[in-house]
Amino acid sequence: MKTFLINLDRSPERLQYMDELLKHRSLPYTRVSAVDGTAIDRPVYASVSLTMPEIGCFLSHRGIWELIVSEDIPVALILEDDIEISPDLSQLIENPNWLPGDNFIVKLDTTGTRIALKETGLKAPTQRSLLELKDRHCGTGGYLLSNAAAHRLVDLSKNPMVPVDLFLFDRKRGQTADIGTYQMLPAPIAHKIVIEDVTGTAFETTIPKKHLWKPTRRLSKSEKLTRELQRIVLQSSRALLVLLGLTSTRYIKAKFR
Repeated sequence: MKTFLINLDRSPERLQYMDELLKHRSLPYTRVSAVDGTAIDRPVYASVSLTMPEIGCFLSHRGIWELIVSEDIPVALILEDDIEISPDLSQLIENPNWLPGDNFIVKLDTTGTRIALKETGLKAPTQRSLLELKDRHCGTGGYLLSNAAAHRLVDLSKNPMVPVDLFLFDRKRGQTADIGTYQMLPAPIAHKIVIEDVTGTAFETTIPKKHLWKPTRRLSKSEKLTRELQRIVLQSSRALLVLLGLTSTRYIKAKFR
């Protein structure tokens, strides 16, 4: 299976890390130079509300989708350069017979949070499962993409309007509703920032400070209490729907292993 690694030219430390990691995991790869959002001509995207780094990230992924289409690649593994990878990932992609049909995205990474998933009965090697993604799960650290899905994504993404992870993995937006979108559990990939402290390392964000969102203001005690009550009500409502058999969606913490 073809593996693509997205890497900024100005991030050689990350490339060195990923080269060593992928060799250790027996995963040959092709490096793709990422689109540097800080060098993009802003007027071209004047109507887009995204930051320039977000546009650069989107275009980097879209460039690989176009490669999958132009080179007629059946299935590809797409990776970012700030991730940790399970030792058995190579076993998952050596024999792709477990993949779900021919029009799919399989999200391999996780933020470690609870996400809305639906049981499918689909199994993968190394004691993993595929569940249908029903809501939002951020991040594009690693995913499998079929040729048919790549064709569709290229058609849908001529004018990027949301960050690429929401475009791919926010199911309630409905932009990719006709593509089978799955989450692998346990997840064999996670961004390093999810599983360890990356302060002062090459794995801190590559986005210049001037492009970062300003931190939101701190909530007052009453606002925190209101938010907590809302969370309790929401979780209770979800549990009741499951108990009554009114939904097949489960909220599961996607762990990295």
